[in-house]
Amino acid sequence: CAQGSVDEGGNWFCQQVSQILYTNVGTTAGSYNEVVNMDSATGACQKTPKAIAGGLAPFDEPISLHFRGPANLIQFAVYTPGTKTKRDSIDSVVAKRHGHKHARYQHAHLHSEREAPHKVEEKREHPTIWVTATINGAVVSWTNDYWGPDDVATPAPAAPAAASTAPAAAPAPAASTPAAVVADPSPTPSSAPVTGDYVRSAYYNSNSGAASGLVFLGNYGGVAGSGAWSTTFGNSLSYLDSTGTTGASSPQVLSNVTIPSVKEFSIFSDEPCDESCGYVQPGSVAYKGFGGADKTILAEFTMPHENPNGFLADQPAFWALNAKIPRTQQYGGCSCWPECGEFDILETLANGDDKCKSTLHAGPRSGGDSNYFDRPVAKSVKVAVVFDSASNSVSVKVLDDSTVFGESLSADDIQGFLT
Repeated sequence: CAQGSVDEGGNWFCQQVSQILYTNVGTTAGSYNEVVNMDSATGACQKTPKAIAGGLAPFDEPISLHFRGPANLIQFAVYTPGTKTKRDSIDSVVAKRHGHKHARYQHAHLHSEREAPHKVEEKREHPTIWVTATINGAVVSWTNDYWGPDDVATPAPAAPAAASTAPAAAPAPAASTPAAVVADPSPTPSSAPVTGDYVRSAYYNSNSGAASGLVFLGNYGGVAGSGAWSTTFGNSLSYLDSTGTTGASSPQVLSNVTIPSVKEFSIFSDEPCDESCGYVQPGSVAYKGFGGADKTILAEFTMPHENPNGFLADQPAFWALNAKIPRTQQYGGCSCWPECGEFDILETLANGDDKCKSTLHAGPRSGGDSNYFDRPVAKSVKVAVVFDSASNSVSVKVLDDSTVFGESLSADDIQGFLT
């Protein structure tokens, strides 16, 4: 907080930034308690320890993406290393179009007493947090270390290069790197392979109604013909209706709408669950998350203001969860949260707030930053979320308005999102 900090309702804020980069994210020997059985008659929840290890663990496991209103999702895309055919993607869109209460609100989205970041017990496994901002027209980067030196010395991460973009409200840097520009989505089916270091595995555009490789879900089980409800575990996941405010009996594409306060929706891949998903709440709609240690999510959205009076009113958020959490009980004690992973990408912490925080939750390996992103109230923002196994890093970066969510990304594009 070189420019000073402010305490707002128990949350500390430093300054607006354009990027937060977490390094040293994973663990060499960790674990979390995985749900293996849920008894809806008695409410009994059985868990067993699951060992994890890796440079991004547990964030190398499949994730789901979540929005809470007020929010309007304009574009969304997921990229992973590999190759696919365009026809596979087109067929998925067609299939979707033809097919086409929470138990409680008590988890990381009520962080009224969280900041400033606190010291954790496992000092050698905390993330290092790099921050990029534009100050007086110059792009600068620095590291925030809230935990002090490690018990065992570890090499310091290389400082990232100056970021090429800045939030809309900040002065533009004197020199900038062109935004990643890739081919526009093709409206014509083709069997030619999509090439690139990273290919798009899922895409949504609210203006065109395009949707492929993903499914919209919500915690509305038992409301409209999909999912389940019980007195013990509440609403499971269900299909989401096109308004984003209630359940549906079959998959629907989210319309170009602003979902209101408190309402939430989830985005999963369009692959139905198999044994790789682990345990699923009985009766729940269940799809796989977006898998792989290396994955990049691009999202364009707004978070407009509305009446700030009421519980969670005018308090939007965009975050990622280990996909096992919502498939069991997103709001309740019968899930692997928080040790199995939650990443708050842009989250407001108070009614009507214009500041969005970012925080990693993974039990003792949790960490956050008191710098913040500007809430995109009237003008949409494009954001890149990168999980990179080569550098053991997770990054959130505000992108240039001209960035295109094309069919592939190069390694240079990904590197640009990380620096």
